[in-house]
Amino acid sequence: MSKQGEEQLAFLEAKRIISVINRLKENEDAEKTATIQIQVNLKGYDARKDNKLSKDMAFPYKVRRLDKTIVIADEAHVQTCVDAEVPYVSIEEISGDNKKAKRDEVLKRNKYFILCPGYNKVFQLKNILRCGKTPYILKNDDDIKTVFETAKRSYKLRIKDFAVTSFPVGHTGMETDHIYENIKTGMGLLISYLKKGSQSLKGVMIKTNQTSPITLY
Repeated sequence: MSKQGEEQLAFLEAKRIISVINRLKENEDAEKTATIQIQVNLKGYDARKDNKLSKDMAFPYKVRRLDKTIVIADEAHVQTCVDAEVPYVSIEEISGDNKKAKRDEVLKRNKYFILCPGYNKVFQLKNILRCGKTPYILKNDDDIKTVFETAKRSYKLRIKDFAVTSFPVGHTGMETDHIYENIKTGMGLLISYLKKGSQSLKGVMIKTNQTSPITLY
């Protein structure tokens, strides 16, 4: 990271942030795993003038408790998925007018879709996007296992009509250092996407889905 980038992330001082993460983890039910996310309030953002933002964020470590990623597999990739132990549903399995309920269930239960050739027999790309899901069209030279592992470390950041956004950085069952590295990476990416960099930050908070936010900035 550049010197300027380090300066913009100075508020994420390791000792302090790691202490906050540990406090979050201690306050959670040890028998349950909660998602940890960063919430960011922006300033100087005008939804009428500024472009809506949609960016892929790649983190060093897994950011979601549940993978919610599935391969929509053609016949040529079914065995590949089996061998790689990657979740999949075959196109043939959910094709046909009488399989609509099953297609709807697949769409509902998953967030990330790895699409093999012929996927449009069962899903239209625009419908996947309209449902707020993230598709990835498999290329000829892609390794499914690698694409799947990358999806577990990825998140689609969106800033639309409000000057606020959020992104996951891990869960309470993860190593604290890994969560911290995800936070630094995520904030570094967000700042790089904003026109005025860290000057656009109004507030940065961390929370789980069960606790109140803790202010970091």
